[in-house]
Amino acid sequence: MDVDRRAFTTGLGGFTLSTALSGLARAQPLENPSIRLGVANKAHLYYLPLTLAERRGHFRDYGLNVAITDFEGGAQSLDALLAGTVDVVYSSHMIEHLVRDDAWAFLVECHRVLRPGGRLRLVVPDLQLLAHRYLERGDADNFLGDMEFETDRPAGLLAKLKWLLLGGRRHHWMYDARSLGALLVEAGFGEVETMEPGQTRIAEPGGLDLRERQINSLYLEAVRPQALTQT
Repeated sequence: MDVDRRAFTTGLGGFTLSTALSGLARAQPLENPSIRLGVANKAHLYYLPLTLAERRGHFRDYGLNVAITDFEGGAQSLDALLAGTVDVVYSSHMIEHLVRDDAWAFLVECHRVLRPGGRLRLVVPDLQLLAHRYLERGDADNFLGDMEFETDRPAGLLAKLKWLLLGGRRHHWMYDARSLGALLVEAGFGEVETMEPGQTRIAEPGGLDLRERQINSLYLEAVRPQALTQT
C-alpha cells in the first residue's frame, strides 16, 4: 500500500472524508499512517465533518497522522499542486456546474497533477437517464427541474452583484457517458470506463462512497497514460 500518496478530493457531492479515512484505518493496519489531504476552502460547510474529525482527534484515535492543506481557490486550487504527484482525483457532482470550456480546463488540470497511471473518478448527473425518464413520463416540467439548469434571474441588487461576481450556482452543462468520455480523451486521458454503482478500479478506495447519488448518477473513471519511453 502506498500510504504516502496524495489524494485531492474536490466537488460538491457530499463526500465525508472523515468516514472514508476511518473506514480505511479499520480495514487494515497501515505501514506508515501519514496522509495528506488537499481541500478547497476548509472553512466551507462542506468540510464540516473533516474539521470536526480533526479538532476532536478522531484521526489520531484511528492511528492516522493527517495533514490538511487548505487551498482557497476552489477548482483552481489544483494549480497549487505539483505536476505528477497525485494518485487519485475524485470529483462528485461538480463538473456540471462549470461551462464546458471551464470543465475541459479542470480536466486538463486533473491530468497535470496526476502521476502517470494515476486515476480520475468523476460522478455527474446522468443526462441519458434523465432523458429516458422524460420519454417514459412525458413530464417536461419535472425533466427541466431535474436538469437543475441556471435559469432563474437574480432578484434584487445584492443578488445581481453576487451573480456577477460568483456566477450561477446551478448546472451549466450536462453529460452522458459518451460526451463526458470524449471530453476526458480531449483532455489527455485514456482507459475511460463507465462504472456501475459500487464499482471502481481505484486500488484502495477505503470508505469512499461508490454509490453516491446512484439514483441519477453516472460514474466514469479514466487514467493519465504512462509516459512514453525513449527508444
